[in-house]
Amino acid sequence: DADADADADSDSDADTDDGVLIDYCHIQWPCSQTLSAEDVFTSYGWFYHPDRTPGVGQGAGVEVELGIGADGTSPELDWDWTTCTYNEDKDGLVPDDLANDEYACAIESLGSIVGTNDFAMRVRVDEGGWTYCDLGPECGGSGSSDGYNVETAGHLEVTP
Repeated sequence: DADADADADSDSDADTDDGVLIDYCHIQWPCSQTLSAEDVFTSYGWFYHPDRTPGVGQGAGVEVELGIGADGTSPELDWDWTTCTYNEDKDGLVPDDLANDEYACAIESLGSIVGTNDFAMRVRVDEGGWTYCDLGPECGGSGSSDGYNVETAGHLEVTP
């Protein structure tokens, strides 16, 4: 299933501020997009963490944010972050297991970021350190499985 996501994969090399706290995350959609400054940018990300995301409903104590920054830079630098909201449950490796939570993020004003930008998501549980999430398998990336990589960040071109 093209929409299935890896879960329970013990990503010991995921990038975080204070150690690994979640198991896996990735940008689900879009991989890359060109919009005008007046458009709304919406992105979706998936994440898995044992005892939090499996089953129906939003995992407790979870925060997800969408960040946008200069092309080729690290999200740990001076990026702008927007809070995301829980969207729905998504299956993991097994049909109907609802192992992953999907979050949606929207930025309504793109005028301040005209040009070429990278975007990423970050996730934390119980106010711990952030895990940074780049593109997932559907977009040619590995999500947090291989740590954050600027080559597999999302790309957003904003025209005036």
